[in-house]
Amino acid sequence: MEDKRIAITGMGMVSALGHTARESYETACKGITGFRRCDELLWGEHGEQLKCRVAATVVDLDAEHVINPKIRKTYSRGTLYALVAGEEAITDAAIPPDEAVRERVGIVIGSACPSIDLYHRMCWDVFEEGKAHRLSGSVAPQISTTAPAAQMAMRHGFRGPNLVMSTACASGASVLTLAGDQIRAGRADIVVAGGTESPVTPMTIGSFLTARAMNPTDDPEGCYRPFDAARAGMVLGEGSGFFVVEEWDHAVSRGARIYAELLGSAMTEDAYHMWAPEPGSWARTIELALRDAGIGPTDVDYVSAHGVGTLTDTAETAALKSALGDHAYDVPVSATKSMHGHAFAASAAMESILALQAMSEGRVLPTVGLSEPDPECDLDYVPDLDRQQGSEILLKNGFGFGGTNTVVVLRLVRP
Repeated sequence: MEDKRIAITGMGMVSALGHTARESYETACKGITGFRRCDELLWGEHGEQLKCRVAATVVDLDAEHVINPKIRKTYSRGTLYALVAGEEAITDAAIPPDEAVRERVGIVIGSACPSIDLYHRMCWDVFEEGKAHRLSGSVAPQISTTAPAAQMAMRHGFRGPNLVMSTACASGASVLTLAGDQIRAGRADIVVAGGTESPVTPMTIGSFLTARAMNPTDDPEGCYRPFDAARAGMVLGEGSGFFVVEEWDHAVSRGARIYAELLGSAMTEDAYHMWAPEPGSWARTIELALRDAGIGPTDVDYVSAHGVGTLTDTAETAALKSALGDHAYDVPVSATKSMHGHAFAASAAMESILALQAMSEGRVLPTVGLSEPDPECDLDYVPDLDRQQGSEILLKNGFGFGGTNTVVVLRLVRP
């Protein structure tokens, strides 16, 4: 595999904070969250016993520019979010319309359950309404995990590698690694890479409540508090984050705006437990990513944390201390799930997009709800809103259920 430099030339995002990357970033800078009551997504009496009734959901999304409104209901929310965020990233990167270029544009999408909302609706039609014989012919392909990538490829005529993958909550970081691999292997010049998710359903919430991983609250105010002593678990979010990833010389030759360079990454597996991280595994993944990037711990000047708001916050703190040494105390660490919720496979992509925008303006994003840090979480988790700091090297952590880990290292490229 050739040692090609990898550039990021486009970004797009849909979240509870905004329907574009910029809108989401501006809301985050103000410390405003997207949490609200989500009773309408909990299926009435079927979910009435659920103690968590809040989530950071996308409201009033205009998707008419990517899909015919007449068939919108046949698409899952996850697919819609991917098409809108992907469209923004593709437009932002100004990928040429030439067929020869698009022959070598690939897609890599990470998702855990992009169509679970559509799946639930179809289960209702089958098991409650007895209408299996009347299901639309589009149901089977639209509930598959391949739907977002296939729809995006057909819309834009991208004929390169088309991949859908899942490393659970690490997926939004893993897609950058896999996109870079496709380019270095010579299979594509450009890859549209991102994560998408619409996990707010009674099944998802019920399961995580039983596992004691979710905050059992019906109050959106202060509901998500990563690294805080009073944190009570995660709160779901939804949305999508997309990058255009491109071979560096290819981007330069066409005059593309380069936001960042993918310096390195690492993907590992604990092979230990479905929920709990193996002691030392997160630090090992960070160390491998730094080695792949060819930098040392003291080169890192901003961390976008996994920051999931559970007991594992102490594990992430310990990992940063182990991997970065004393320098860990000097690096600001943001946990933006505190504003846009935990959108599973989309989270790491969304968080990276927010962090890169903040870095480009010399800012550090806040960890909202952090008022009294857990004594074991004693790093600089940025409780203040308007932190000004110049940063160049971003360390992005993504850790998922089942022990899947991805850490990426990005270098900001200024205009």
